[in-house]
Amino acid sequence: NSITPNAEIDAEVKTLVKQVTTTYASRFEVLGNAAVDITDIDIRKKEAAIGNFAADVMRAEAKADIGISTSSSFLNSLYKGPITLNALMEAIPYKNSLVTVKFTGAQVKQVLELCAKNIDKRLFCQVSGISFTIAAGKVEEIKVGGVALDEKKEYTMAATNYQADVAGGYKDIFAAGKEKVDTKKDIHE
Repeated sequence: NSITPNAEIDAEVKTLVKQVTTTYASRFEVLGNAAVDITDIDIRKKEAAIGNFAADVMRAEAKADIGISTSSSFLNSLYKGPITLNALMEAIPYKNSLVTVKFTGAQVKQVLELCAKNIDKRLFCQVSGISFTIAAGKVEEIKVGGVALDEKKEYTMAATNYQADVAGGYKDIFAAGKEKVDTKKDIHE
């Protein structure tokens, strides 16, 4: 089987592309440029570049110690070169808002333990500002900002409203946190 070029169809497709990019011009505005591919490879098993990118942005915007999002928030990669709003919406399609909450270190560990139980599932986490290992289903070597987690210390976590208010298991932990605020700020902004 082969595809034979067809000038008439090619012209029709070019016309349709021009109509879409003109009608929805704001979707194709360049927001920035990626120096490398920001991939979603194995996002339900381990950290992925797109998850790190989004969690970093959320953490910075919220001025939080930790940024976190479920892997289900990401459906595509962002590729090297210009990043348009359309590409961003394809990679991170859901209109989630940014939530902040204050947790004790013990509560942060609960969130990570739930994350560890969700390896290979949509509720596995992508993180920023925190590192940890998972061995035999257990969370170990937790560090926030490069310093060992103190279970009694208070930390600010930034997350999506989906993870904080809807996602199974997580919503209960977030409900027990202090000063939980839904900023209503769209994570795409």
